[in-house]
Amino acid sequence: MESPPELPEDIPPQPPREPLLTLPGALTAYILLLAVIHLRVLLPPEWENWTIDVFGFIPKRYDSTLLAIDFPGGAGAKVWTFVTYSLLHANLSHIGFNVLWLLPFGSALVRRFGALRFFLFMAVQPRRRRCRCQGSGAVADPRVAQSARARFSRRLVRRQHHLRRRIDRDRQ
Repeated sequence: MESPPELPEDIPPQPPREPLLTLPGALTAYILLLAVIHLRVLLPPEWENWTIDVFGFIPKRYDSTLLAIDFPGGAGAKVWTFVTYSLLHANLSHIGFNVLWLLPFGSALVRRFGALRFFLFMAVQPRRRRCRCQGSGAVADPRVAQSARARFSRRLVRRQHHLRRRIDRDRQ
């Protein structure tokens, strides 16, 4: 009877594998929240439309003329729609492009701000953007929001570049 060959005792342990994406937990939770909210498309059309009416940003909701229309959600919707409209997406490609944008910039925000301040930032930014749009009269123009996002992205990239140069200078 032959015994199995003995293995050498000094085999080094395998190094741990690095994950493919190193996303912060808060960003992963935010992306999952976007995906779960998008499941509203599986609802019957009446419920999906109600969801959009209650949680979407409708500028006419803030109209104070005599021809004001009542929208679902009442007075509370005037407060929460500034935040909740940014969580609603039209289709999967809309979510996909937003997530592609969030991966580099959202990760940097979470690492710099921490989870709580990241969620606070993500709640305040849409409100700030909509207030600016309402004040400028450009409520119906989606390019205003896109240009604000582009300005923010450029600012973040410049800041990262500046920090990287400072780190490289400190290493020398």
